[in-house]
Amino acid sequence: MMKTLKFKDWICNLRREQYAKGHTALLLVSAGQKLYGEEIYPGERIASVTINIDGLKKDEIAVKNYSENEGMLDLMLQLGIVLPAHRTARTGFVEVTIHRINEDVIKEYLE
Repeated sequence: MMKTLKFKDWICNLRREQYAKGHTALLLVSAGQKLYGEEIYPGERIASVTINIDGLKKDEIAVKNYSENEGMLDLMLQLGIVLPAHRTARTGFVEVTIHRINEDVIKEYLE
């Protein structure tokens, strides 16, 4: 049985997809719950864990940890889903951390 995780007020499942150029995309989707009196149906998109930037290697992801995603990196590290950053990259007005996925752990959370 896949594990759920909590990001802010949402109980989520983790989904792995691919961006157009083949980079890994990680998304949080609703595990199904009532929140603030509203039904949030299973599979509804809650947040993008990653962003797609140029210069990523096949086994790298850039974690979005700014704006509405503040706290995402701490959650991913705490759960062991991503390994500690091994470099940073600038994109627009922010610098993001670049990570590798812990394949042994992520499979416990994937939809």
